[in-house]
Amino acid sequence: MNSIRSHRRHLAGLIVLAVLAIASGVVAGNYVSYAGEFFIAYPDDWVQMDYLTVDGFLQRSGAADRAFYDYEAVFAHEDNSPFFAGPYLILRLDTTGAYTEKMIDSVAFELGREYSTQPVDATFDEFWRNMAFKVPYIDRENNLLGIKVATGPPKEGQKYNVILAKYYDKGAANFFFFAPREQYQQSLDAFEAIFTSFSTENWESANAPESLRVANIDTVADTDDNSGGNRTLLWVLVAIALILVVIFRVYMVRKRSSKQI
Repeated sequence: MNSIRSHRRHLAGLIVLAVLAIASGVVAGNYVSYAGEFFIAYPDDWVQMDYLTVDGFLQRSGAADRAFYDYEAVFAHEDNSPFFAGPYLILRLDTTGAYTEKMIDSVAFELGREYSTQPVDATFDEFWRNMAFKVPYIDRENNLLGIKVATGPPKEGQKYNVILAKYYDKGAANFFFFAPREQYQQSLDAFEAIFTSFSTENWESANAPESLRVANIDTVADTDDNSGGNRTLLWVLVAIALILVVIFRVYMVRKRSSKQI
């Protein structure tokens, strides 16, 4: 009788674990940023892209500025071919030091000025699934900023780009999430899971072998829609360039302020 009860308890425990795993999403592994001293987790159906693959596509898209290659890592859904055909993430770092609340306000203001909008104070849970286009959102409690824009022509491969910046003592971890317009809503769960997994606690012990997928660049280059892929990446570069300009402006303001002290 005791053995039967024990077996039932064991079975119930496995069922609970299974339900929790389904609810939370199975994680394939962690990515550790040694430069940023943090880690993130990505779902089991996402992979980290090989750097040579990403650089090759950037070169084909005409990215001449070395700043575009200064990314931390790129992740994409495993079914994407090429990697930017579906939902994906470009992770960039800003390790210039902690941002004050005033500096975060400056970033939001600059973004709003670019799009002729005003920043909105809201928590991540409040704005995440209800983001208006081109409106900067500031979550002061959690030190983060978000904005949603559309990239590319409306009738030809338009993508939705959500940029989330997590500010912490080293600077900012900038998450550039992209998804085709028709896949955006179904990609939000994965985007949220990755972004909210950001952690600086015990980051060194979170390391795990990454699953790298090396795309065959030559094969992709020979496909008929390669030119369309290059146009898509050009719009991606425009979105990243905007953030780089805003960050540079805030950095220069901070540099001038420090000299006056």
